[in-house]
Amino acid sequence: MYRNMTTTILNRIMMAAVAIQTPTMTFAQETADTIATHELQEIVIEAPKVIRKADMDVYHPSKSAVENSKNGMQLLNNLMIPTLSVSDALGSIQAAGQSVQVRINGRESSIDQVRALLPETIKRVEWIDNPGLRYGGANYVLNFIVANPTVGGSMMVQVRQALNQAWGFYMADTKFNAGSSQWEVGGNFKLTNRLKSHRDYTETFTYPDGQSVTRDEISRGGTLDNSMTKVWASYNYIKPDTTVFMAQIGYQANLNDKFIYNGLLSFSNGSDDMILTDINGNNGSTPSLSLYWQQNFAHAQMFIVDFNSSFYSGRSFSSYIEQLPDAQNPWDYVTSINTEIKDHNQAYAIEADYVKEMEEQSFHCRSVLHCQPKPFSL
Repeated sequence: MYRNMTTTILNRIMMAAVAIQTPTMTFAQETADTIATHELQEIVIEAPKVIRKADMDVYHPSKSAVENSKNGMQLLNNLMIPTLSVSDALGSIQAAGQSVQVRINGRESSIDQVRALLPETIKRVEWIDNPGLRYGGANYVLNFIVANPTVGGSMMVQVRQALNQAWGFYMADTKFNAGSSQWEVGGNFKLTNRLKSHRDYTETFTYPDGQSVTRDEISRGGTLDNSMTKVWASYNYIKPDTTVFMAQIGYQANLNDKFIYNGLLSFSNGSDDMILTDINGNNGSTPSLSLYWQQNFAHAQMFIVDFNSSFYSGRSFSSYIEQLPDAQNPWDYVTSINTEIKDHNQAYAIEADYVKEMEEQSFHCRSVLHCQPKPFSL
C-alpha cells in the first residue's frame, strides 16, 4: 500500500509566528529611519576573557558585553562562542545544528530561565563541547554561573501577539533578592485558537490479484487548537563556587489541544464519494517538584544531589468517521472509530554525583534512581 500525505498545519503556525515577529522587526527599522539624521555612537563589544581547560572553555563576560545586553540570551550572543547559534526571538540555542543543554549553576534549566537572567548576575559561562556521562548524553552543554543580587528584585514581561491569527505568547516573571537568597514567581500562557489548516492525502491499495484502488482526499478545511499555560515558584540560595540550593514547584496545563478536520474522499474505481471527519486531541495537567543541592569542597571536589518528581492526569481522544454525502442522520456512517483514554501517572527520580577535578581529567561517580509506578489508564 502506498500513501502520500501533505499537511500545511505547521506552515500555518509558522505564518502566525512570523506575523508577530515581522512587525517587531519593521518597527525597529522605522525607528532607525527616523533618527538617521542624528549621529549614532559606535557600539563596541569587547571580547570576553576565555580560559581554556581540558574539559571546557570558560567565558568571563566583558563589561561592554554586559552593558549591551538586556537578558541572559542577549549576553550569551554577545560572548560570540564559536559554532554557537543564539536566537532570542525564537528562543533557541544550537551548535553545529544540534541542540544544546543549558544549565544554571549546574542545574538543568530552560530557555525561559536563561532569558530571565540579569546580565550583571552572570559571572561566567562554561562551554562544554564534549560532554561525558555526567550530562546524560547531551551534545553540548552551557552552564551559567550566577550570583544573586543581595538586595532588590526584577520583573520581566514579554508579549508576542499575531496580528492575523488567534496566536500569542505571554510571559511574566518576578524575582526578589535578600542576601544570597532569591524568591521567584512566574508564569506563561500560549494561545493557539482555531487556526485554519488543511491537508492533501493520497493512498493506493494493491490487492493480491494485482488490481489497485487509489483514494484521494480533498480538503474541506479544519481547525487547530493548542493552548497551554505554565506557572512556577522557586527559592534558591547561591554562594558561587561553594553552595547552591534550589527548590521549585510548578504546574503545567494543556488547556485545549484539539485538531478537527473535514475532507471529501474519492475513489479511482468509481465508488461513491464519502465525507470524512477526523477529530483528535488531548488535555491534562502536570504538577511538579524539583530540589537541587550542590556543595563544593576543597581540592576541586563537588557533591550534587538532584531530585525531580511529577504527576500527570489527563485524557486523549480521537474520532474517525466516514459517511456517504446523502446520509440522513449523524449515525448513518460507513466507518466510525472512536477512542478515549484517561491517563494518570507519576514519576520520581533522584541523582547523586561526586566529581573530582584533576589537572588533565576528572573523576566522576554517579548513582541514579528512577521510580515510575505503573500508570493508571482507562
